[in-house]
Amino acid sequence: MDKAYYLLGDNMLKKVYNVIKKFILAVLFIYAYNKLALPLDVYIPMNIFTVFLIGICGVPSILMLVLYSIIFI
Repeated sequence: MDKAYYLLGDNMLKKVYNVIKKFILAVLFIYAYNKLALPLDVYIPMNIFTVFLIGICGVPSILMLVLYSIIFI
């Protein structure tokens, strides 16, 4: 048995995989949103903060970032 697999276990590897998957989907979602909202001139900057926020909180954080962008920028 592999030493890393023994230390982390199957459950921990699933959690790490899910977190990585959420962050990749967050980057893709920000990119797709920015392409669709380009004519409206409302975009979400792609940085660590926004990717982390969207990766953890999901769609509500995108709505919050869009409202923030409209009101304050």
